[in-house]
Amino acid sequence: MDRFQRIKVDQLAIGTSAGGPVTLADTAGTSLVLTSGDGGILVDRPLSTNQPTSIDTTGALTINSSLTTNGKTLN
Repeated sequence: MDRFQRIKVDQLAIGTSAGGPVTLADTAGTSLVLTSGDGGILVDRPLSTNQPTSIDTTGALTINSSLTTNGKTLN
């Protein structure tokens, strides 16, 4: 069975209080799914994943910083 990380919320802001980048290691799972409702998704700090990543929102998707999957797919 695949391991995956699913983050499902009405609104999602990706960042840290310290202002540093957010990095998900290979061991964090085999895929990452960001799902949000009308509140949307805000990527406000560098986000780096090492697994295929999916972003699904019915609200706004705002990317103000770099987002990389290190060669994996982004849907």
